[in-house]
Amino acid sequence: MTDIFAHDESEEYNEKKGEDKMNNQTNSQSVFIVKKVLKALGFLCTFFVFMPSFLVSCSGQDMEITLMDAAGGIKASGETIVDPHPLLLLCLVIPIAILVLLFMKEYSDDLKAKVIAGTTALDLIIWFIFRSGAKRIAEKNYCTFKSTGWFVMNIICLLIMLVLSGMVVAKKLSMDSDVLAYVTGGEAKNNLKDISGKLSEIADNIKKKTGSN
Repeated sequence: MTDIFAHDESEEYNEKKGEDKMNNQTNSQSVFIVKKVLKALGFLCTFFVFMPSFLVSCSGQDMEITLMDAAGGIKASGETIVDPHPLLLLCLVIPIAILVLLFMKEYSDDLKAKVIAGTTALDLIIWFIFRSGAKRIAEKNYCTFKSTGWFVMNIICLLIMLVLSGMVVAKKLSMDSDVLAYVTGGEAKNNLKDISGKLSEIADNIKKKTGSN
C-alpha cells in the first residue's frame, strides 16, 4: 500500500515538473518576456537620444533639438544660445549601461531590477529637466516650443522600463515572466489597470518634481 502511494506521489511530482519545464521553455521562446522587453526598450532609448526631441520656431525659422545638441551646446547665427550641458550625456550612458547589465550573468535578477529601476528613474528626471529648461529658454527668446513624437515615445519607453523593473523588485513579475501573458491573462483587467495607474503616478510625480507642464 505504501509503495502504491509513493508511486502515485512520484508520478504527480514528475508530471508537475514536466509542466513547469514546458512553461519555462514556452517563456524562453516568447519575445515578450521581461528581460527581452527591457533589452528592446534599452536599445530604443539609446536610439532616441540622437533623434530631435523638441522643435523650436523663431521668426519663422524652425530648429530641431536633440539631447546630443544640448549636451554639446546650441548655437544660432554664430552665437551660443545654450551652454554645453555634459550631464545630459547620462541619458545616453544609462540605457547603454542597462543593456550591458542585462547581458551579464554574474548578478542576480533582483539586483539587476533594482539598478534598472533606479537608473531609469534618474534618466526620466533628467529628460524632464531638459524639457523644462529648453522650453524656458525658448519662451525667454519669444520662440514657440513643441515636444516631438520622438520625445513622447522615449518617455513612454522609459516609463515601461521603470514599471517592469519595479514589478520585478516587488516580486509581481520575474525577469523570465511573459509580459503578454500577464497583460492578457485571467487578471488582465486588474493587471492593465495596475500598470496604467503606476505609469500615470510616476509621470505625475516626475512632472511635479521637475516643474514640467
